[in-house]
Amino acid sequence: MKPLADPQGDSGFTLIEVLVATFIMSVLSVMGVSMLTNTLRTRDQVEVVVERVQQIELARAVLKNDFTQITDRRVREEYGELQRFAFQAGVGLEPDLLMSFVRNGHVAPGIDETGPTLQYVEYLYRDEDLIRRTRFRLDASPGMAVRERVVLAGVKDLRVSFNDGAAWVDEWLGFGGEGGDANTPRAIALEFSTDRYGEMRWAFMTPEGY
Repeated sequence: MKPLADPQGDSGFTLIEVLVATFIMSVLSVMGVSMLTNTLRTRDQVEVVVERVQQIELARAVLKNDFTQITDRRVREEYGELQRFAFQAGVGLEPDLLMSFVRNGHVAPGIDETGPTLQYVEYLYRDEDLIRRTRFRLDASPGMAVRERVVLAGVKDLRVSFNDGAAWVDEWLGFGGEGGDANTPRAIALEFSTDRYGEMRWAFMTPEGY
């Protein structure tokens, strides 16, 4: 007859070994969760930085596209009065309005490319936002709807200047004025600061400057 196995001789884990293994697993779990949390936090921070850089680059592209397409075309005000200058900036403008002009090369979505390509554009600075405002037609009319779009948010201490070929000036008086003998400036510069990226200066050539 085969003898019965001795219970004392069975292999197994003692209570202390189980507790030690549980402790080690707990430490590894905490380390894993901590690493995962740090990785996710870093990813979120990187995504925020990338998004802000993309916003700045997009804003710069929008400004460059507008300024390099400025054309010498005066528009009519709300009640039919013809604007004095094709490009207006800093002289008798409404509060918050930085400049107004007509640009070429615009194709409205859903409209045939052979249609009108001129667009009236205004830039405003309001509540630390750089805003681009457009309207459906070049000439204004009472009650005409306008479209406003924030080009860049968080803009502080914004200063706009215009190059007349000899110097940078803060106001543009148009043809025959102190701004020079051109209808539009030769270049436009924006200086401002942001919380994350500090002071910045963007300068753009216009068709007059080429």
